[in-house]
Order: sequence, then structure tokens, then C-alpha cells
Amino acid sequence: MSGPWREPDAETQDYPGLWVHDGRVSGSITIGQSRLPLWAIIATAIHDDWGEVEDGWSPGDGFDAEALADFLHDLLNARGEFGRLLLTIAAAERGNREADDAVLDAHTDATGDTLVKIWPPGPDTVTMPAPWWESDHAEVVADALRRCLAALERSAG
Repeated sequence: MSGPWREPDAETQDYPGLWVHDGRVSGSITIGQSRLPLWAIIATAIHDDWGEVEDGWSPGDGFDAEALADFLHDLLNARGEFGRLLLTIAAAERGNREADDAVLDAHTDATGDTLVKIWPPGPDTVTMPAPWWESDHAEVVADALRRCLAALERSAG
């Protein structure tokens, strides 16, 4: 297994209305079995409103603003080591986003347009930073996961 994906690809629904498929949208959490990842709509849902999400992405009847709010409430209700794990993963993702942005900003012209080739690798390809699970962040996340596992093992007796 390379990275956080299952081989062969697997599809799971561990939360109502949300799915993960290793071969769809790079394994992102999606609304239903669509190709619409939550990360694509979250800023619009928070900064604008759900109507903008519906107009721009058509998430479908099975997922609405209340379903998103319920998911975020449940996710962010994590406590102690589990809350720390979420923050650790978010910090790792943030580091990746900032590193990616720095590379792309270096290829942005005066009009604000960015056009780069990132795949397949070749002489004209811009090299993007490695994902966090292939960097120093991996051990930090692993430490947080170990603390979560220890807490679960203590609780299970």
C-alpha cells in the first residue's frame, strides 16, 4: 500500500451521506457516491451560503446544509487525544496546502493566472511538494494516532 489508499480500491460509507472511495477524487470524502468532495464546498458553505453551494455544485437531495452542519458538529466534538489528532492532521494538511501554494505562486503571472503541468513527470513538469504522509509530518501524526490507540486500549480494559 502506498499512501493512505487501500489496494484494491475500497468504497466505504462510515457516516450518513458521506463516502470515501480510494479511486475517486484521490480518496476524498465525497457527498454520496458522487465526485463532489467536501473540501470543494466548505468555504462556499461557510463564507457565502448553502444556496451558493447548490447553485455551483448541485450536491443533490440527500445532502444539505443541515447534514453538513451535523457532520462538522460530530467531527469537531472529538475530545482529548482524538481532538488533538484532528488538529494534527489539519496542521499537516495546512502545511501541504501552503507548500503547494508557494510552488504555484512562483508560476503565477501578472494577471493572476497559473498554468502548470504537474503530471505526468517530465522535463516540463513542475515538481510539487510530497504529501504530508511522506514528510516529517508523518511521525507527528503517527505519534498522535498512537496516543489515541493507547486511550482506546485503556478504555477497552
